[in-house]
Amino acid sequence: MFVEALRAKNSKLSVFYDKDSIPAGGLWIQQISTAIQQADKVLVFLSPAYDQSPVCWDEFQCAKLMEYNRKNRIIQTIYLYGHKETEMPLIMGIYSYIDCREGSAEKMKDCVQQLLK
Repeated sequence: MFVEALRAKNSKLSVFYDKDSIPAGGLWIQQISTAIQQADKVLVFLSPAYDQSPVCWDEFQCAKLMEYNRKNRIIQTIYLYGHKETEMPLIMGIYSYIDCREGSAEKMKDCVQQLLK
């Protein structure tokens, strides 16, 4: 829903979204790494599933390295779903996040507007 809203607001925007950007059987880690290297902004959707995914944490570390190398922030966290026992992972606390809990469609539309400003 978020990607569709983003593309609807700006059809010229280049969006890498793993679910539709990586073909089945593709070299996903290489493609994700390349996409992050070319990105102006990396959107991280925080959720319990993200927190439990080693692949997501690898992506986050790759984006952190790009920030370090460029000396420019490229990561934007979007709080999609809350954790029952805890808040977001501690390392994520260094970023201001856009609150879209609990997967609120209205908040996500507002988030798209905010990101495209």
